Amino acid sequence: MQWHEEMMISNMAQSLPNSPYQTATYAPDMPSATDAVLGSEVEATRWGWFPAIALLDACALLLVATAYTLQRNQSELGAFVFWISLLIIFAPIAYRLISPTISRRERIGLVVTLGIALYLVKVLHSPLDFTFYDEFLHWNTANHIIQTQRLFTENSILPVSALYPGLEIITTAFANLSGMSVVESGLIILGIGRVAFMLALYLFYERISSSPQIGGVAAILYCANSNFVFFDSQFSYESLSLPIAITLLFWVAYANRKPLRNFVQHTLLMIPLIGALTITHHLTSYVVVGMLGVWAVVAFFKNRKSGDWQHIGIIAIVTLAIVWGWSQAVGNTTSEYLGPVFRNGITEFSRLILDEQEGRELFRSATGQVAPIWERIVGIGAVALILLILPFGLFEIARSPFQKSFLGKRITRLRYGLLQSWQRYRNNALAYTLALIVLLHPVMQGFRLTSSGWEIANRSSEFLFWAIAFVITIGFLSLRSISFIKPVWKGAFVVWASIIFLGGTISGWPPWARLPGSYLVSADTRSIENQGVEASKWVEANIPHDSRVSADRINTLLLAVYGEQRPITHLSDSTYLASVFTAPVVGDTELELMRRVEVEYLLVDKRLSTSLPLVGVYFEGGEPNGNRYTVPMPLESLEKFANLANVSRVFDDGNISIYDVRALNVNP
Repeated sequence: MQWHEEMMISNMAQSLPNSPYQTATYAPDMPSATDAVLGSEVEATRWGWFPAIALLDACALLLVATAYTLQRNQSELGAFVFWISLLIIFAPIAYRLISPTISRRERIGLVVTLGIALYLVKVLHSPLDFTFYDEFLHWNTANHIIQTQRLFTENSILPVSALYPGLEIITTAFANLSGMSVVESGLIILGIGRVAFMLALYLFYERISSSPQIGGVAAILYCANSNFVFFDSQFSYESLSLPIAITLLFWVAYANRKPLRNFVQHTLLMIPLIGALTITHHLTSYVVVGMLGVWAVVAFFKNRKSGDWQHIGIIAIVTLAIVWGWSQAVGNTTSEYLGPVFRNGITEFSRLILDEQEGRELFRSATGQVAPIWERIVGIGAVALILLILPFGLFEIARSPFQKSFLGKRITRLRYGLLQSWQRYRNNALAYTLALIVLLHPVMQGFRLTSSGWEIANRSSEFLFWAIAFVITIGFLSLRSISFIKPVWKGAFVVWASIIFLGGTISGWPPWARLPGSYLVSADTRSIENQGVEASKWVEANIPHDSRVSADRINTLLLAVYGEQRPITHLSDSTYLASVFTAPVVGDTELELMRRVEVEYLLVDKRLSTSLPLVGVYFEGGEPNGNRYTVPMPLESLEKFANLANVSRVFDDGNISIYDVRALNVNP
C-alpha cells in the first residue's frame, strides 16, 4: 500500500509541467508535487507558522540581550540563557522547514528570519560600537577614506584591508549620504547583506536540488558553520563578500541553461558583480574562481555534449582574469599576508602526521582555560554527526548515473525515492562539484589539531559549508525511508541539526569571547573597555595625528581608530617591537629597534603583567615567544620607561602610561 501511494505521487509529479521530480531545471514559480496534492490547503495558509516563529525569535533576542547583561554583571546564568536563546531561535525553524507540506513563501521567510536573528545576536553583543578585533582593522580603513576622500591610503594594522575596500566604499558612501557614523552605517549595510545572503543561499540550493524543501533545509544547515554567528556577522570584508559570492554562484547556475544569446546577456550583467566581489575580499574571490574551475571540469566530464561546461568555463575565465588583474595591479601583498598562514599550517600538519610534534589540545586556550565539558561533547559530537551523514548524501548523489539501465528496464518497480534521486542529479554537474568539495572536510578537521592549522580549518568552514550543507541535507532526507526512523524522523532532524548548529558556534568562537564581561588580557573583544578607549581619545586630542606609536595588541587598535595615530606593526614595518616592552632594560638592541622604525610614542599598559595573553600573544602574531608564554610579563619590564633618560611621560591614568620617546631616535 505504501509503495502504491508513492507511485501515485510520482506519476502525478511527472505529469506536472516543470515538476522538480520530472527534470533538474526546476521553475521556482511552479508548485512542487506535494503542493499539487495539498493544493488549496497550502494556499489557504501560505505564511503558515512564519508570523508566530518571527515573534518567538524576537522574544529569543530579548533573552540574548538578557544573557549579555547577566554576563556583564558576572552572573553564572548568562551563558545558560545565551545557549537556550540560540536553541529557541534555531530549533522551531528547523522543525518547520523539514516539513514537505509548507509553501515556498513560508520557507523563504523562515530562512531569512533565521539569518537576520543570528546577525542580531552578534549586534546585541556590542550595539553601540565595534568591539571585535577584525572590525577595528576595517573601521580604520573606513575612517581614512572619510578623512582623506581617497582610496588605498595606508592602514598599518592591516595593509591588505586598504587594497580591498569594497565594504568600506559602500559603508562610507552610506555614511556620507545619511549623516550616520561608520558604526551605524556598517551595521545597516551588513544587515542588508545578511538578508541578501540568506535569499541567495536558499535560491542556490533550490536551483541545484529542484526542491524548495532541500533549499530551505540546506540554507539553515549552512548556519551551523563555525563562523556564521560571530565572525561573518562582524564589520569585516568577508561578511560582505559572502553574499556577493553566493549570489554570483546562483546566477551562474541560473544562466547556465539559457540559450546562447541570453547567456551572453547574463554574463555581461555578472561582470559588475564579479568586480564587486574582487575588490571586497581576496580569499572569497580566490575560492569562487576555484569552485567555478572545478565546476567547469566536472561538467566537461559529466555531460560534455550539452555545452554547459563551455558556459561555466567562460565565466570562470572571466572571473579569473578580473581577480588576477586586481591582485597584480593593486592587491599584490596578499601572498605576504596569506602565505605564512598556509605555510605554517601545512608544515605543522605534516609534522603531526609524521609524529614529529604533538597536536594542539582542543578546547583549551593559550592560558590553559578549558571549555566546559558539555561544550566539548557538543563540539566533537557536531563533527561526528556531520561525518556520519555525509556518506549518505554522497551516495545519493553518486549513485544516480548508474541507475540508467536499471531505470529503463524496471521503471515500474523503482521506489519513488530512487526515481527522484536518479532524475534530480543525473546531469547535475554542480551537485557533483559540491560532492567533490565536501571531501576536503575530513582533511580540515585534521588541521584543527595544530596551532597554526587551526586558523586554516576554521576560516575554511564558511566556504566548505556551501557543499557540506547541501550534501548532509540530501543525506538526512534519504533516511526518512527507513522504517524505524520514519516515526521519529522530524524530531530526530531537529535534535541532529541543533547539535550541529550549537557545535559549530562552539568550535568557531572561544568561550571568553562569545559573551561580554570584565577586562581580560589580550582577549580581543574582552580587552576593549572604557579606560583604553578614553586614553586613545586623549591621544587624539593632544598628540599630532599620524604620529608613529607602538603598543600592545589591543591598544594598537584603539590608537589607530580612536587616537588617529600610525601604529608600528610587523605587517607594515617588518619589525617586531615586542622585545622593547618585555626586556628588563632598554639596551642597545631595543634602542636600535626603536630607531629603525622611528617610533615616537610608546603606550604601556601595566595590566599586561596580571595574566597570560588569552590569544597567545601580547603584541602581534609571530612575535618572539608568542604562544609559548608560561608566566605573565614582569611588571618591572613595563615600568622601566619611567626612569629612562630623555623620555617624557605625557599621560598616566594608573594602568596606562604614554611615553614620548622621540629623543631616543637621535643616533649618538
